[in-house]
Amino acid sequence: MGDIPRELLLLVAIAIMFCSFGLLEALIRRPLVAAGIVLAVTVLDEALGEALVLNAGALGITPMDVGTALIATAGLARLLRQRTFTTGQRLLIAIVLLLLLSLARGIADHGQPAVVEVRSFIRVYGVALYFSTVVLSDHLLDRIGWAWVVAGMVLVAILSLRWVGALAGIPLGLLDATHASARYALKAVSGPASFIIGQSMMLVLAAAALHPKAQRYRWLAFVFTVCVVLLNRRAVWLAALAGVPVLLMQSARLRQRLLVPLMIASVLGVGALVYLSSQTGLVTEDEEAIAADATSTGTFEARVEGWSDLLGSSGPEGLQWLVGESMGTGYEREVSDRERKTNPHNYYVQSIVRIGVVGIACLFGIYLWAMSRLRHAPAATTLLSSRLLFVLIVMQAIFISAWQAGIEQGMILGLAIAAAGAVTRARTPATVHEPIPVGAT
Repeated sequence: MGDIPRELLLLVAIAIMFCSFGLLEALIRRPLVAAGIVLAVTVLDEALGEALVLNAGALGITPMDVGTALIATAGLARLLRQRTFTTGQRLLIAIVLLLLLSLARGIADHGQPAVVEVRSFIRVYGVALYFSTVVLSDHLLDRIGWAWVVAGMVLVAILSLRWVGALAGIPLGLLDATHASARYALKAVSGPASFIIGQSMMLVLAAAALHPKAQRYRWLAFVFTVCVVLLNRRAVWLAALAGVPVLLMQSARLRQRLLVPLMIASVLGVGALVYLSSQTGLVTEDEEAIAADATSTGTFEARVEGWSDLLGSSGPEGLQWLVGESMGTGYEREVSDRERKTNPHNYYVQSIVRIGVVGIACLFGIYLWAMSRLRHAPAATTLLSSRLLFVLIVMQAIFISAWQAGIEQGMILGLAIAAAGAVTRARTPATVHEPIPVGAT
């Protein structure tokens, strides 16, 4: 969108403010509403991208920013009502405090660029803070799981439309891919969107094994698996390769019922990938074949070089290693004698630069604490469960080593913290206080 008059922006802001009060109250009381907002803004961002940006000066506001602000505010309100906090929540609060410190320093040093940059972190940790306060039930987890799978199906529909458009040479207008990572038309959705499809695949794979007579799970698992292979996102592949064994180790039933279908879907997907690598409608003329790209290491080596420079000569100094540099500092680094200023494509590196070693240690602590608890969770009975959250955060921990985490991954992280806290409370025996005899001292 172009620049909008200040008067109109003011009226829109006032209208949004009044609507937000009612929505905020709903968010405080109903976590399912928050989950719906997270997935809706994620799908909208992938489908329409920059068409949804509202330019307010140099600050572009998106529906994702509005949703994040509301959910983070509701999360703070819910957190203040708690009397005790789990280990995961304490570590998460520590990260948020480090972010606020980095933001305060960034506003003093750089002004508005600090506010622009902190949004990507609040989308993760602010949303995670909200969902970490949720009291989980089988019904709520099942509803959230279905909402996630529906979001995955919508992304598959968008992906299919873009593939058809590329093959037929038909422009799709607003639905055309706008993200910079789409080197090939096969990579018609962004990396984070591809990862949502991969996580949806895990959910329906587990459901297909638990409900063998429900054909819809098998077909969805087949479609999601083929899409994951065709999208040729190596970070998603690695995350799936780690997630599948973790999923299969959860029960013998899963191993017996999923191994063969997974092998068939993977073989078909790889075959289609190799075949389509020769179709010029899906590959730009000045790029290598898809199959070569899937095995090349050039991109990874360039990223490692950038990470090394970002954490080396261009990185933090002194106390900044502990608490991070101020927001808005930028990510300037040298890659093959060329200066790069874009996101480093590694959430761990990005976190070290902004919240320091202390912050990244807190993030690792959350993962280790949650995984150690969730592996003791009861067997899955719903589409999303504590056991499956274990699988999803294992995948997440791998995926964000090559991509930036988003609002939807903040929701998964928060749900994992809430589920791990519930498992801890269930495994901790209640303290029984013996009555004190009358006259005892």
